[in-house]
Amino acid sequence: DGDPDGGGLDLLLGAEEASGIRWADLAAAQGRLSAATLDYALPHPGGVALLSHGRAGAVRVSGEAFSSVLGAGVRGYEQVFIDVPRSAWGSAPEMLELADRTILLVPGRVRGIAAAAAALPWLRETTKEIVIVIRSAPRGVAPREVGRALGSSGLHVLPEQQQLATRADRGEPVLANDAYAKAVRALLADAMPVKASVA
Repeated sequence: DGDPDGGGLDLLLGAEEASGIRWADLAAAQGRLSAATLDYALPHPGGVALLSHGRAGAVRVSGEAFSSVLGAGVRGYEQVFIDVPRSAWGSAPEMLELADRTILLVPGRVRGIAAAAAALPWLRETTKEIVIVIRSAPRGVAPREVGRALGSSGLHVLPEQQQLATRADRGEPVLANDAYAKAVRALLADAMPVKASVA
């Protein structure tokens, strides 16, 4: 979870009551952390090790602590994902520079496309490789038009799922056989090799 002001990814996954450490417990970490110890201490909703921010006041994680925790994550897991929303991009360069691949999720709406177009020049200077994913929307901008606006081809498309936000609000996971879940798995299999660390 790369956004201290985002409310916590544990909340999104319905895991806010799950026992385990959060970023607040590691904000002062330094040196080499044990990957096994980190994994043991983290909550594992749905079998995924999750390091989330909480909601009891935003905790600013030092660069040294972030590097220490990320190093343990890279040593301990085949893949490491960091959610870096726009609100955190001011502090994101280290996250992006360390990533093998950055996935830019673009809503298929005019304002989201404009925001992505504004961010792309900076992202291309900061990260090694960018995969652009369009979240299509009913009566939204067609994917080919999004690609034209962003000056990119070979974009990936995820279908809009109207009930996704409702399920998240209820703390319900996305169903494994859901069309959206299948699309996400296909996207990840196509866009990322195994052993990639992704921002």
